[in-house]
Amino acid sequence: MELTGPRTVIARDDERYPHRLLDLPDPPRELHVMGDPGILEMPSLAVVGARKCSPYGMDVAVHIADVAADEGMATVTGGAVGVPTGAMRGTLAAEAFGIVVLGSGLDNPYPSDNIDLFQAIVGGGGCVVTEYYDQMPPRPYMFRERNRLIAALSSAVVVVECGMPSGSFSLCDTAMSLGRPVFAFPGPITSHASTGCNVLIANGQASCVDDYGRLGFYLRELMEREEDHAQ
Repeated sequence: MELTGPRTVIARDDERYPHRLLDLPDPPRELHVMGDPGILEMPSLAVVGARKCSPYGMDVAVHIADVAADEGMATVTGGAVGVPTGAMRGTLAAEAFGIVVLGSGLDNPYPSDNIDLFQAIVGGGGCVVTEYYDQMPPRPYMFRERNRLIAALSSAVVVVECGMPSGSFSLCDTAMSLGRPVFAFPGPITSHASTGCNVLIANGQASCVDDYGRLGFYLRELMEREEDHAQ
């Protein structure tokens, strides 16, 4: 199955280029977008975490997407199985906007298991975006490069579950360097899937959130600050 929908190539000097990406020291020269590129300028929450997440992690990811939708935010994911899959499902259930950032080209979306979800995100008014040309297959180094785009495109990042080591750490490092708030949900000390989240919280690299209402409160505060800054 191939992704279908309107395609747009946006160069760095194009007025449609997402302004948040310009915070990066190395913003992509161009973006390849399927769907509505205007969604890339929306306030958004990156939902990240383990591919091998627990049922708890999947449930939390779904609910976080619903919280983001209630606050008028799009969700940003890397499209992977696990936590990102839960976030995409939650976004679609809430009839909200989603952004999927690929570590491959639009004609080689990865993982293939989630192509139906990618297509549904596009059909729901969201978009799939990558910095790679259409036929580019996924390569291991591309996922770290993709993570910096997830961090930059987002107003904030929330880590649902992650073990150690985890690509979520580099993503959080980028987010912090760009001034994006980072949140993490704690988990039991007996759960390998929560080890990374607990470490992020203990090291002060992420603010602890253990309640959906509290996350919504933090997101409202963030939105208000962004609105004040824009005025």
